[in-house]
Amino acid sequence: MTVNGVVDITGATTKGIRGRTLRNTSTTNWSGTGQIYVGLGSAFVNDGTWEVVNDVWMRNPYGGSASFTNNGTFRKSVGGGTTRLSSAFNNHGAVDLQTGYLRIDAGYTQTAGSTILDGGSLVSSTTLDIQGGTLGGIGVVTANVNNSGSTAPGLSAGLLNVSGQYAQTTSGSLAIELGGLTAGTEHDKLTMTSSAALSGTLNVTLINSYVPVEGDSFTILEASSVGGTFAAVNTPVLPGGEPWQVIYNATSVVLAVGATCPDGDNDGYAVCDDGCVLAPGDACNECDDGNAAINPDAAEITCDGVDQNCNGAADDTPDADSDGYSVCDECVVGIGRRHIHHGLGRSHDLLHRRGHHRTRRGCQVVIQTRQILQAVCRRRPRLHQDGCSADGFGQPGVSRIGIHRHDPGRQ
Repeated sequence: MTVNGVVDITGATTKGIRGRTLRNTSTTNWSGTGQIYVGLGSAFVNDGTWEVVNDVWMRNPYGGSASFTNNGTFRKSVGGGTTRLSSAFNNHGAVDLQTGYLRIDAGYTQTAGSTILDGGSLVSSTTLDIQGGTLGGIGVVTANVNNSGSTAPGLSAGLLNVSGQYAQTTSGSLAIELGGLTAGTEHDKLTMTSSAALSGTLNVTLINSYVPVEGDSFTILEASSVGGTFAAVNTPVLPGGEPWQVIYNATSVVLAVGATCPDGDNDGYAVCDDGCVLAPGDACNECDDGNAAINPDAAEITCDGVDQNCNGAADDTPDADSDGYSVCDECVVGIGRRHIHHGLGRSHDLLHRRGHHRTRRGCQVVIQTRQILQAVCRRRPRLHQDGCSADGFGQPGVSRIGIHRHDPGRQ
């Protein structure tokens, strides 16, 4: 049956259609509180405008199949609650959700046209299958989404949230508009509560006369996990030929402007100059980009004069007794500091005067007190306890003078 004039479906009485097709070529206004029963092969075909101004259920109590095919405009403009369809929904036209919720129980398939959230939300118990056309707008899609068409968050900058998984196929695309640095109000962003599997194309356009500069970045997608990459990325040409970078992180995708920060030794740390863009997995604060063994994660090698961990200080050496001298500089041969005594025998002179030194009983001359004390502690564990502390000097008062055998009264 084809209806060419305006149809008002209203009132509290239940209506039903079984095994037949009703085609609308003009305008149908669905209001009132009465449910519509469908099933047994029934079908609604909308070639005009189907206006939903209620929160009512198109229910299938009869069993069998039921479908709703939209070739025109399907719009929910009134009602803050849920309009529910227990029919397979096939969209080839425009679905405009301005308020409340549209819930589809038997599958949502779009081969052309658009589904736009403009204040309303879409709920589907099965995967939202976007085979063509556009899924876009601002609001929440509560369903898993398979995109082989185009996903376009925002209405000239906005947030589109998918409460579920998002998968973009090789023929799918994500359209992002950039008009500033703030997500949702100045640039588009797509988020999902579960995983994102990416492929296909990323299309980027500029709006509101905005021109990004080096160092600008935009988080355009967030998910619980991100897998895959866009096979093609289309971005606008920027003044001066500034490059674009697409950065794939574990839970986000970031679009940035600027050259990649160099990591010449491939150790995961880069030299971050103003405006450069970090590659995925890299971090800043590299201090020697020609040596992979030197980076902020490296272990410091004591007393070699090299800053392995890039903290700005060569030799992060302990000074356990807080006397201002570490294991590397407690007492150095030939620089005029007072001599120390290794306590290995009757003669305990090791460092004596500038330019002159000698040892007793096989303890080799070394420049740093740390090695001397290690020798002492190995040979005579009952020496004064200060000689066996963490930095070689457990007691501040003994740090620069001497170590003696069981003579607490001497320094």
